[in-house]
Amino acid sequence: MPFAAHELRFRTAIAADLLDLGEGGACLAIANECRLQPGDQAQLRIPSTTGESELHRVWVRWRDDDAEMIAALGVQWLRPNDAPA
Repeated sequence: MPFAAHELRFRTAIAADLLDLGEGGACLAIANECRLQPGDQAQLRIPSTTGESELHRVWVRWRDDDAEMIAALGVQWLRPNDAPA
């Protein structure tokens, strides 16, 4: 079941609203002047049904999109123990 409207904070101090987060991936919208690049990392805290939250490490990858005003980015997230070295 997807999560919606989570906030993603990158270490580059750019904040973005996470539009939808499903198993294995997400999509977010940021203005075109953002400086995010493929390979940038972030941390995403997702509340769970038990009241605790899970912290995920996030990597940015570009998604093909012809939007003029909004840059659509694909975000692939992994649990910290699954992260590439």
